Amino acid sequence: MLTQSLIITLLGMGGVFFFLFLMVCSMHVLQGIVCTRQKEILDKIALAIIIAQNNRFKK
Repeated sequence: MLTQSLIITLLGMGGVFFFLFLMVCSMHVLQGIVCTRQKEILDKIALAIIIAQNNRFKK
């Protein structure tokens, strides 16, 4: 009886930790995808700010 409860506990905890491991891996993958897109967007925003500042000073 005690060994069965120990096995059930270990299997349950193993399942939870496996799920957490998959979640952490997916978060790292998403971070890589979002960072590359965010860098491109930030570059475009910086360019738009520079163009707007240059146009303001020409007037």
